[in-house]
Amino acid sequence: MALSLAAILPVIYGLKSLARNGWTVSSGVAIVAGLAFAVVFVARHGRLAHPLLDLGLFRSRTFTVALGTMLLGGIVMAGVSLMSTLHLQVVSALSPMGAGLWILPVNIGLIAGSLSGPVFAKRFRVSTVVAAGLGVGAFGLLLQSQASASGGLGLVVSVLVLASFGIALPMALTMNLILGATPPEKAGAAASLQETGGEFGVALGVAAMGTLIYRGELSGTTVPDTARESLTAAVIFAGLAVTVAIVLGGAERSTEPVADVPELV
Repeated sequence: MALSLAAILPVIYGLKSLARNGWTVSSGVAIVAGLAFAVVFVARHGRLAHPLLDLGLFRSRTFTVALGTMLLGGIVMAGVSLMSTLHLQVVSALSPMGAGLWILPVNIGLIAGSLSGPVFAKRFRVSTVVAAGLGVGAFGLLLQSQASASGGLGLVVSVLVLASFGIALPMALTMNLILGATPPEKAGAAASLQETGGEFGVALGVAAMGTLIYRGELSGTTVPDTARESLTAAVIFAGLAVTVAIVLGGAERSTEPVADVPELV
């Protein structure tokens, strides 16, 4: 646990330091130190009989891709949400309360996607649903990249709802994929990694995107570059969709176990 904290906290500190002071010796040393502790953590847990993090779980393609999807999805959506709320306040000149109210429909998209994922997975392959959801998220973010620098309030909110619906489709299925690719005796460790992966992704997304925004777009009189950041996020989601279609699709056609989708109550 100490090694995990020594790996994570310096990296986050270094990223946030970049937002304040740019590249400095302290921020660079913090990031390098965190990465070095991460290497030590991985090396040590590869030798332990009862490790805190069972690296053997990552031998499963399904497990690794599903967990990676959860992590990267959290990073991208947390960053996009931060960027979008700042866009509403800085570009559309809304108050914090007004921006928060405009973002509320995003929750409807998340709920609809979470409920729809298991339904679609009963009719199509899980890999198809996950890849399609990521594709929808990429398309929504691509549309958001067309938001005008002088406004685009309706476009920003509506496509954010669409992107949230898309990313909620795979997020509703990743736990089943992860547990289905895990031996029963390691189900607790796998579930912990899934939960931690999502939360860690959100933390990294806010740290990384916050650094980019506050160091670049919000310096002086400039505004958040919604188009550029949304386009980057769309490319990441598109890449994830292709990876999922190839890897999980191959796993479903092979002998590697893939979890059944439970009935929607």
